[in-house]
Amino acid sequence: SYLNYQGYFDYQFAANKIADQALYSNNAIEWYNGIYWHSEHYAVGYGLKYFRNMALMENHGGAGRTTGLGHYFSLTYKF
Repeated sequence: SYLNYQGYFDYQFAANKIADQALYSNNAIEWYNGIYWHSEHYAVGYGLKYFRNMALMENHGGAGRTTGLGHYFSLTYKF
């Protein structure tokens, strides 16, 4: 068995040529960090993602919330 790290950092910038500036942001950040334990037949993991103006959309709260934290849990069976 072994532990595995997966992650990425994505910074989008200079996106000021979008038609409707009221809905869109000029920049965005997405940062994911995950740790996974693997055995011969199973993998179990947890990931945490920070995002700000995800997909270059401004944060408007409620269903339009594009800034915050996301939690990801994974349980996998390997054939």
